[in-house]
Amino acid sequence: MVYDFASNVVKGRIAETLVEEMFKKSGYMVYRFGYEAILENLSQNRRELQESDTLEKIKSIPDFLVVSPNGSVQLIEVKYSGTGNIQKSKLNKYAEFWKEARILLVIPTKPHFLINYIENFLKTGKMFPLENDRYTKIDSNIIERFSEVVKQYFKE
Repeated sequence: MVYDFASNVVKGRIAETLVEEMFKKSGYMVYRFGYEAILENLSQNRRELQESDTLEKIKSIPDFLVVSPNGSVQLIEVKYSGTGNIQKSKLNKYAEFWKEARILLVIPTKPHFLINYIENFLKTGKMFPLENDRYTKIDSNIIERFSEVVKQYFKE
């Protein structure tokens, strides 16, 4: 059980790093924006904190703030799934507090990078290949290079 949790944490961090580097290679400015990145000390002392709406909002901060070469800003939450599925219940807080946030799902099968607005995904259950996304412009060659890394770390 502890191994599974640790393994999932590591896979999630690898997925975040891959997405971060892919955006950077595409000319985006990428800022780590998530709970663990901004409030590292707070996240380590979580047990001492009283539950509240404020704490829930802080815990649901998306992983990245990305700025495109033309200046458009997106909030991106990265998730890894070995099955290609994600439980919608895990995304409800993001939709509640960060309506404009997007989910970028990294999976071990092609297409390795899927994206949608979290709110839209919760309504439709659909994800779209990153290379087809009209709001995020990442060259298909860059996506293919990072797909090779996904295959290396997350065996199909």
